[in-house]
Amino acid sequence: MKPVHVSPEEALQLAEIMGEIKVISMHWGTFPLGEDQPKLGKMRFESASAQGIKKVLMRIGETLNLNGL
Repeated sequence: MKPVHVSPEEALQLAEIMGEIKVISMHWGTFPLGEDQPKLGKMRFESASAQGIKKVLMRIGETLNLNGL
């Protein structure tokens, strides 16, 4: 899936390169986007290093008002 999909760790690295201070994880557990197990992406996102980045993990079906971030 490399051409169209990044891992949770790569997503956080990209956010750091772009100077982001918040990263929102979504789509985990909803439908297969990668070759990993449904909840593995969530666990990897939660445990990945993210110096100075606030990780926001959405629950399945949750909506998020981006004005509040």
